[in-house]
This record gives sequence, C-alpha cells and structure tokens, in this order.
Amino acid sequence: MTEEDKVLISIPYISTDKNIDKLEKLYRKRAGERVAILLTEDTNRKHFFKIQNEIFEAYKDQFDWFVYSASDYFPGKNFIAHALLTAKCTGKKFIAFNDGKWDGDSATVGMIHKDLVPDLYDTNTLFHTGYKQHYGDTDLSVRGKLLVEYAYSPMALLVEVDYNKDLNALRVNLNDKALFDKRRKLSFPK
Repeated sequence: MTEEDKVLISIPYISTDKNIDKLEKLYRKRAGERVAILLTEDTNRKHFFKIQNEIFEAYKDQFDWFVYSASDYFPGKNFIAHALLTAKCTGKKFIAFNDGKWDGDSATVGMIHKDLVPDLYDTNTLFHTGYKQHYGDTDLSVRGKLLVEYAYSPMALLVEVDYNKDLNALRVNLNDKALFDKRRKLSFPK
C-alpha cells in the first residue's frame, strides 16, 4: 500500500475459485477511486470472518477504509466512489454495498472506517470472533445500526454471483445460527 491508498479491499478466496487471476484487475478498474487490493487464499480453511479479522488487524494502520468482500462478488462501475460519496454525505462509518439481495438491510459486503472497529466488539475485531461461516456479517450490520453508523449506498454495486447458492438449499452452520440467536436475545452486546 502507498500513502495515497485510503481504501483496502480484502478478498479471501479458495483455490477452486474461477477467474481469480482477473479479480484484482476487475475490482481496480471498477473502483472509481485509488484502492489497494489484497487477495488472500484460504489454504488452511480458516473461513471468511477469521481471515478478514486477521487482514484488518495486520493492515489497520495503513488505510482509512476497509472493504470486506469475497471472490464471488462482482463490482459495479465506480462502486468505491459511490460508497465514499455515501460516507461523505451521511457522515456514517459503515457503508453497505448494494449486493442485489438484501436491499441494504444487511451488509453481506461492506466498507468500514477503521475508527469504528473499536466500538463494535470487545475483542476489537471487525467481525465477532464467535462466527465461523455464517451470520457474522449480519451481526456486524446490526452492531453498525445500533451505533447509528450504518448507511446503505444503493449505487455502490457489489453483487454476489453464485449460481449454486440460490438454486440449492444453503446449509447453515448451526453453531453460528445458535450464537446469532443468543446474541439477538441479548440485544447484540459489544
């Protein structure tokens, strides 16, 4: 990263992901702003939330905004420029991209200012450390809303392209679901 890079886009992937060699170029071309992009292969099956927490911790002093994404998300034109404009206009530190699925209700992919992270969880991590595969992004979205720092950027397209997920029944990690349900009953504590 250089001093000009104020946005880090973190994208974990697995070795079977197709077109991973084109992903960085595509994200950079469609960002509409100068960005740093880090692709991280999940060779040890740590899973999305743990990898994103590790990347955030390792690079948090080198950027202002952290974008968590995944290799099966396709960026719209100027997606980062739109998200930064939403942040500027709203003054919010958590921007939800238009993922084509949740209409801004949940940030499956999002952009967070590094100054917000200490307020999210006692662990000082981006995602709650109890989640392995599912619900971590939903929990994070709720925390951002509770802190009144959450804004939706409908023009900032970052759309999931997974032909199997919507056509087949998703097998949810039951431990993650149980943790989410427990945290919901407690009103999502820090």
